[in-house]
Amino acid sequence: ATQKANLCQVNQSLQATGALKSCEDAIDSLTKLDDAASYQAHIATSYYNAGFSAQREERYKKALQNFEHAAAGFLKISPPDTLRSADAQMRMGIIYSVVLDGEENAIRAFERGLDVLGASVSSEVEKAMKAKLYQQLVQELVEQKRWKEAITRGGELVASEELSGRHQELAYTHNNLAMAYLKDGQRDQAKASLTAGIREAKAAGNEKELITMMQKNLKSLK
Repeated sequence: ATQKANLCQVNQSLQATGALKSCEDAIDSLTKLDDAASYQAHIATSYYNAGFSAQREERYKKALQNFEHAAAGFLKISPPDTLRSADAQMRMGIIYSVVLDGEENAIRAFERGLDVLGASVSSEVEKAMKAKLYQQLVQELVEQKRWKEAITRGGELVASEELSGRHQELAYTHNNLAMAYLKDGQRDQAKASLTAGIREAKAAGNEKELITMMQKNLKSLK
């Protein structure tokens, strides 16, 4: 059964034809074992890889199902794999938002990802994941014209000391915050967000298009 899980991993990594089927075979074999609980890490990882494979095949509902199983499964491991659980939630949120127009489900998925990571993270990969989840959440709230919620959640990211080095996510979030502030009648705050966003985008590097757009928007507000 573990060999099937390893094959699932390899096939998904190589984006091989039949990767989804190999992952489903692994899940079936592992969950039927008498001591399936001992293989929780393999099961969760197989669901995770199945999610990627299904998404690549544009079978989005199946991808969501697999990522949901993975997100829950990673939390059953000892110690829990909160990073990959949060990542699975983020990928669910993106599918709901971009592909299935399930905006409320998208917001819930992003928020669950943040909840899984908790109030404080220490490793750089956890910080990156937390910042990405915030960026996606704020972007979704802005797209839904939920200005005050976007301001609240975006404010949490930009005020976070532990995430102060995540320049790219901060740049995009400041840009979205500027829109939210402007729509909420807070013109000065919008200008301040654009100014901060330009600074973060320059620190991130390779964001010339974003910088140009924010500079143009800032000029129009002066």
